Amino acid sequence: MKRIARSTPQTHPGPSPRRQHPRGRLTAACLLLGSLAQGPAVHELYPDYLWRSWDTDHGLPSPRINALALAPDGFLWLATAAGLVRFDGLDFTTYNASNTPALGDNRVLSLHRDRSNRLWAGTADGRLLQWQNGQWTRLSLHGERATQGRSILAIADEPDGTLWLATDGAGLLRVDPTGKTETFGPAQGVPSLTVNQVLRDLSNRVWAVARGRLCLKTDQNWMELHLPGASDVPVRTIAPARNGGLWVATLTSHPMGSRGTHLWLYQNGAWSEPLAPYPWPQESTRSRAQAIWEDAAGRVWCATAGGGVFVYEPDQGWAEVSADLPPAQLQVLCLLEDEQGTIWIGTRTLGLLQVRPRPVTALPLPSQHRPHVFLCAAADARGRIWAGTDGAGLFEWDQQGWKAVNIDGGPASRYIAVLLADRSGTLWIGTFGGLYRLQGQQCERPSPDPALEQTTTALYEDRMGRIWAGTRSGLVCLDNHETRVYATEAGLPLTPARAITEDPDGRLWVAFPGEGLFRQEGETFEPVQVTNPATLRNIRGMTFDARGRLWFTTLGDGLGCLIDGHVHSWTSANGLPTDHLLALIPSGDRLWISSENGIFAVRPDELLARSTNTATRIRVFRLTPRDGLPFKVCTGIGQPGATTTPDGALLFPNGAALVRFQPELFLEQPRVRPPRVVAVRIDGQLHPWTPGNPVEVISGAVSYEFQYTSPHLLAPDRIRYRYQLEGLDRQPVEAGPRRVAFYNRLPPGHYTFRLWAAGPDETWVEAALPLPLTIHPRWWERRSIQTAGVLALTALISLTVWRWERNRSRRRMEQLRWQRAMDLERQRIARDIHDDLGSGLTEIILLSDTLREETSHQPASHRLAEEIATCARRLTRAMDEVVWAINPRHDTLESLLTYLNRFAQDHLNRAGIRCRWDVPLEVPPVPLSAETRHHLYLACKEALNNVVKHSGASEVWVRLQLNGVAFELSIEDNGRGFNPDPNPTGNGLRNMQQRLSEIGGTCSIQSRPGQGTRVHFYITASRHAAHPNPH
Repeated sequence: MKRIARSTPQTHPGPSPRRQHPRGRLTAACLLLGSLAQGPAVHELYPDYLWRSWDTDHGLPSPRINALALAPDGFLWLATAAGLVRFDGLDFTTYNASNTPALGDNRVLSLHRDRSNRLWAGTADGRLLQWQNGQWTRLSLHGERATQGRSILAIADEPDGTLWLATDGAGLLRVDPTGKTETFGPAQGVPSLTVNQVLRDLSNRVWAVARGRLCLKTDQNWMELHLPGASDVPVRTIAPARNGGLWVATLTSHPMGSRGTHLWLYQNGAWSEPLAPYPWPQESTRSRAQAIWEDAAGRVWCATAGGGVFVYEPDQGWAEVSADLPPAQLQVLCLLEDEQGTIWIGTRTLGLLQVRPRPVTALPLPSQHRPHVFLCAAADARGRIWAGTDGAGLFEWDQQGWKAVNIDGGPASRYIAVLLADRSGTLWIGTFGGLYRLQGQQCERPSPDPALEQTTTALYEDRMGRIWAGTRSGLVCLDNHETRVYATEAGLPLTPARAITEDPDGRLWVAFPGEGLFRQEGETFEPVQVTNPATLRNIRGMTFDARGRLWFTTLGDGLGCLIDGHVHSWTSANGLPTDHLLALIPSGDRLWISSENGIFAVRPDELLARSTNTATRIRVFRLTPRDGLPFKVCTGIGQPGATTTPDGALLFPNGAALVRFQPELFLEQPRVRPPRVVAVRIDGQLHPWTPGNPVEVISGAVSYEFQYTSPHLLAPDRIRYRYQLEGLDRQPVEAGPRRVAFYNRLPPGHYTFRLWAAGPDETWVEAALPLPLTIHPRWWERRSIQTAGVLALTALISLTVWRWERNRSRRRMEQLRWQRAMDLERQRIARDIHDDLGSGLTEIILLSDTLREETSHQPASHRLAEEIATCARRLTRAMDEVVWAINPRHDTLESLLTYLNRFAQDHLNRAGIRCRWDVPLEVPPVPLSAETRHHLYLACKEALNNVVKHSGASEVWVRLQLNGVAFELSIEDNGRGFNPDPNPTGNGLRNMQQRLSEIGGTCSIQSRPGQGTRVHFYITASRHAAHPNPH
């Protein structure tokens, strides 16, 4: 018997101390990857099985698992001491008496899935439950005795739907599809009323164990069966056999009481004991069997009462499967196999355990050679395996483990960078101390050439059988007994190459770190020219596919493919586990790649099909410590660092172990079941809801949560989801592995929540039942209420506008009446001034003219009379301006222009200055207030006076330009001009600016010596409109 120890998968260990190589420091890649050597110690033998466990820290309500059942929808159901539990691979959902009324007692002892895929459960108080429409319901049992409140320990079914219930003290109950019960006890052939177990085998026979005695159902009653030997040997447990028989575990008779276990097979009416001898001690009470199971692969599992868990391999015999726990703590209560061949174990105190065959075999480095790590591996045609390390030398694997192979070359030769097993069976060894060749068990130099004594980090055998080595002295070719070195004269840098390969035309391609990629052209090499050369500077592995495309891995730039001078690249942004990649091995339609984040596979054709869409994530199948890798970070320096064995297995260095696996084991993608919504939360509170029925709520909630899942018991984190709330989302939302959808403040309406799930192959599966969501509006959100509210608001607004307009009209009428009164008063004043004062001034002028004629002989009196007449005429003109200003009939722009024209012509003509008038032929009826007309007239008058007094001009232009609601009036002369003072001291210019400022206009003056002067008056007419004259 072999003992299989449990190994907890390791993540990235801590850093290792820096080691100095005699010939120089290790490369950055070697130091980075060599750090794997530190951390928890690696077991001498990695287990053939992987273990996982869940307990109360992971969400289980109780560590005691009494029974297990696999539902047809993929969920794993657990019968615990604290209720029924549903497990989807990641989360536990508990059904207990507080949320499931059908459960009167949280102690559930049995679970069973019948031929019709119905799920049944039995409780400690004798209740029979059935899972229907997303909830547990109690089945009413009709009969005089029924279960009598006794515990239901086991459940079985027959093809016609009949159920058999094994009870603790109420006998064996037969329940027909209508719920009618019939009790079987000693009178009907059942040895006892305490029945521990009942089951149906693959031949549809029903078996039971009652107080350690085995019985078989006959046509009407039951019949006890006796095992070979002593008839009083107790039966411990039974399980169906794959061939239609029955496995029976019995105790061993002992003077101190029954103990130990024997396994019997009942088949074709005969008993046999095919699995003897047994690995457990028969004299121990801890060796008593608690549960047995035969899985789909023909392995027989036997769990004992504290003596450990054992598995019988048909070709290998018994092995103990340990879980890194003392066997006394591992007390198993039940076993179950799922659809993927995983064994589930329910325990008394440790919760739920998962055991499955290890898909990845790990070959650990012997403990005395740690903290070194493996850097490369090779396998020849005979299946022999070698591996090189970063200082511990070369090793060969045999059935007893690793065996060191001596290399006489000093400490540097113990740093093995690359290994190559050529087609003749010779092993080529590239070390930091140069190149070696293994012949038999002797390592030797293949040539005395000094170039082969340099660090060698790449090896390749071409189609002609020649060996190429990348050394610090250049690229070396070994052809029989001839050695050629290609260095700078051949166009290559003096840097050790990291990868060498050959294209379909027989040309070599060589990658140098920091230098790029070179291609052979005859006896020389040329750099490969690409559009993005930076991606070729850190190549670690490369290979050509059947179509002549070069695929390569890089240390920091992800995965690349060279096609027709263009590099297609994929990084972690596209879905790769990391950008730091190492070895590259083609296998079938996939490329297997080692990296600092596990080993993964991609499909080249699929990558290129998606390369045009950089936002699309690529599909990656990844191996991690959960799949059996001892470490997450792989190791390596150059190519070849990994290899393929003759049987198709792949070998990759993985820190302190070499891992081996068959890639075809991972070709089949995990089955993705239709996802489903498992809970709805409104404002954080669980909303009562039954699957298949719509969710109806009243609006006003702040948050809505839809919790969903797609059960996958092996790799739930590899399931990705997308969802869409129809009625709100235009496109499905990519949720990744997240299992909850959040929405906030949804308005009233009808919605449908749709859900999809996909595995690594991205084949999307839609939920079978979309979830309708109806949000009913509150009374003030109802359409009728809102319509009535809108109408009422419209009416209120209309009434308000009507009243406001009415009041506005009234105010306007009052204003018009007031304006009319003002205009009438202005007319009266103008008329009185014109009639009374005007006539008096006229009389004064006439009298002064008469006096002037009569005193022509008196000079003094004549002058006095002339001054009186002149003053009277000046007053007359001023009076005329006042009358013009206050008369409302002149409150227009046209009147202003007419009056200004008359003044300008008279005033300038008297001064001998020509006046040119440039205004539109038709002046629009622009209203102006009296104040505006008066100030603007006086400002123009002042400007014309300045022309007469100071300019010496011969011509003056008066121009008007209309600009919508504004106009610009300018007075321009051709006089001598002046330099305008920004702070004028004279009153004339300042008065003009002040007058325009008072009426909201602007006055600007432009002048230069010898170029005349131009005065601008800019007025917005709408601001100075006179009130309409009612006359």
